[in-house]
Amino acid sequence: TAFHEAAIHAPVVGWVAREVNRSRQQGIAPIAVSARPESARTFTEQWLERVELDMTALFLRPNAWVTWSDVEAKRTMLTQIRHSFDPIYAYEDKPEIASMWESEGIPTTLVLSESLTR
Repeated sequence: TAFHEAAIHAPVVGWVAREVNRSRQQGIAPIAVSARPESARTFTEQWLERVELDMTALFLRPNAWVTWSDVEAKRTMLTQIRHSFDPIYAYEDKPEIASMWESEGIPTTLVLSESLTR
């Protein structure tokens, strides 16, 4: 969509990018989980490259799930993620999804722009 195409120019939250890149240097394999549809993969990968975030994997909402809530989609994605990864921490910009990560036993930092909220 035009929205996802334009998102390639979105800024990155600097401190989150630094933490993600630092975790990779410490041997942790960062993954990205987005409620964006799979059809936005190319734009999302281009954005990750532009902001220099080196992710081990990128999980996007299957196009068939467009009517699902973001919480429902990400909770279902988490089940799939756990087949290959053991998530130990999350950065999330939506409070309801941050609560979901926490309820799944994943400590989470709620990211509100350049601010920090736990």
